[in-house]
Amino acid sequence: MKGKLPLIILAAIFVCFVVLVAVQPRPLDWRRDYRHDSSKPFGAEVLYSMLPEWLSENGAPVEVQRINSPPFLHLADSTLTNTTYFFLNDVLDFDEAEARRLYRFAERGNTVVAASEVLQGALSDSLGVPLDSADVYLNAGLDHHYNSFDALSDSLLQLTADGLQREEGYRMPFEVGTWVIEGLDSTSTTVLGTTANGLPNLIRVESGQGQFILSSEPLAFTNAALTGDGNGAEYLSGVLAYVPAQTVLWDAYYKPFAARPETPLASALDSPALSWSLLLIFAGVLLFILFRGRRWQRPVPVIMPPANATVDFVRTVGRLYFQHGDHRSLVERKRRYFFDRLRTRLALSDLDLSEETEQRVIGRSGVPKAQVAAVFNRFRRLQRHSQVSKEEILELDRWLDRFYEAVGT
Repeated sequence: MKGKLPLIILAAIFVCFVVLVAVQPRPLDWRRDYRHDSSKPFGAEVLYSMLPEWLSENGAPVEVQRINSPPFLHLADSTLTNTTYFFLNDVLDFDEAEARRLYRFAERGNTVVAASEVLQGALSDSLGVPLDSADVYLNAGLDHHYNSFDALSDSLLQLTADGLQREEGYRMPFEVGTWVIEGLDSTSTTVLGTTANGLPNLIRVESGQGQFILSSEPLAFTNAALTGDGNGAEYLSGVLAYVPAQTVLWDAYYKPFAARPETPLASALDSPALSWSLLLIFAGVLLFILFRGRRWQRPVPVIMPPANATVDFVRTVGRLYFQHGDHRSLVERKRRYFFDRLRTRLALSDLDLSEETEQRVIGRSGVPKAQVAAVFNRFRRLQRHSQVSKEEILELDRWLDRFYEAVGT
């Protein structure tokens, strides 16, 4: 027991450590994932669940569809109308082809809502000041510029519309006012919201029959802003007042920490058509293994053991002697066979029809004396006769069968 005491102490310490780690509260994950199903402070679970009600018209909630594919693929359908595409991320950087489809999507009368600290690439270039009218110190296109801290509170936001403007502003439970939007084209852009010091962070850009609503404050759309202290819910309600009550396509593809296919198999599974093809292939292989997995070969024939030809031979020879009436020779054959059985079964030698052999057989076989004597007496009597009848042969055969059964065949 003393030798096991150190091990017991170590095991107890290990158990205590595991229990201590297990009961400790999990720290909050402050990463910005903006996912629709994330309950983290900077997730978007509250916004996603409340969006149908907030955009409802006459009490009828709007439909919200989650899109897991790139917008380039989904916007290939040029018949989409009365729809809002909702983007929420840290950085949005659309390539030229994707930006072109988003622009055409808005021109048909749809709305694109993009809340991101940084909007760059082809879309920002097409929505901002054209190159030919841009200031020499200002790049063409929209520019999301970082606004350093100043004396004003960076947790205050403001909406510019008359019915939404508040003298004290909208206070957030954390600092959000750090990014502003520059490079605005006044002919097509309307400022809808600003930071506490009046810099634009929420704008509307007209595009054909539709519009782009751009915000540089994505944190104002998260769980922490909507459920914490302050006026986050009122602010977001004012922002969504500019969004029409129509079907919303929620972007679930451009999200931080989202897993992307990195192998050919993962890319194939990311496509519904290819994933169904692979599923059918695997199901076919499984059925093949279940029903045809055994070795393909002809049935193995059953080989019967060789028949005892000796018995057949004896029967044939006996039938031959019996049919020809040579009963004396048949008796001689039976005597030889009788002596052979005594040698093999009882291990006797120097056999004859004498009384001495008879006594040896009685002692070695354990067969009753009268039964052994009956067999020997009949052999002696038939040996003395020159003629043997059919009845005597049959009687001898019956006594021999009894003797063989008693000795054991």
